[in-house]
Amino acid sequence: MFDEVQEPEYITEIFFVLWWPGGDLSQDLEEYQMNVHLFGAVSSSSCSTFALRRAAEDAENHVGRETADVLRKNFHVDDCMRSEEPEEGAVQKTSSVRSACAAEGFTRGKFVSNRLEVLVSHEERAQDVRTLDLTTDHLPVERALVVQWAAESDKLRFRIILKGKPFTRRGVLSTICSVYDPLLIAAPISHEARMG
Repeated sequence: MFDEVQEPEYITEIFFVLWWPGGDLSQDLEEYQMNVHLFGAVSSSSCSTFALRRAAEDAENHVGRETADVLRKNFHVDDCMRSEEPEEGAVQKTSSVRSACAAEGFTRGKFVSNRLEVLVSHEERAQDVRTLDLTTDHLPVERALVVQWAAESDKLRFRIILKGKPFTRRGVLSTICSVYDPLLIAAPISHEARMG
């Protein structure tokens, strides 16, 4: 009675837009389909994760399991955070990650390192770092996974904006809960404040 439905390899959203040709309301509507995935769509995070995992699978034979694991385990949507020792290993690892991403059509556009040797080896540096004289200027503070990273001192920090909340239990708790801390770095401090 019913034909068996084959499951697709992956599911994607398809967005259609109806619009009048040239904005002329007297003409019939035309249907337009998006050719790229929308930035900020509900599915963006899962599509990004799927694409990175697929890139890791495709590149593993060429760049090795260790580099493929960087794609699998060190990315959050489009940000990669990784510590690597020594500097020579970091230069090699970032180069192999770059080639694995490039093979799948990804380009890196905001590379930052707190080590000069690693930073100089890459041209796809973050906008704030591209114009620096790397021998004399200090590295800027970068945002990484919504946390601020002071590259010069290699410390993570949070920026808390007090929005005129009253100094009441509710106001203090509201301010504490506004700190986005997905890595639970500030949890020992914020937990103590929530209990008070």
